Amino acid sequence: VSVKMQPLLVCPVVGLSLVLHGWRRAISCITTMLALQIFLALPFLQANAPAYLRYAFGGPGALQHAWSVNWQFLPEEYFASPRFVMLLLV
Repeated sequence: VSVKMQPLLVCPVVGLSLVLHGWRRAISCITTMLALQIFLALPFLQANAPAYLRYAFGGPGALQHAWSVNWQFLPEEYFASPRFVMLLLV
């Protein structure tokens, strides 16, 4: 379990492996992971919840080409375009 959007990357695999062991265990593990995520975010949410939610999860145009490792081959104008961001979300 990690902070921000990282858990979404592992959700399909974690979900599949948990479902193979039964729904009760899957729901229990998901609840535990969600509680940990909320616990880790709590100091930031208490300080400034709107800013944390806006910037922690980014949004169209919030990607920074300089910090991208996997997309360096793309020119920056394509990388920063809203269409590319939406493609990544799909």
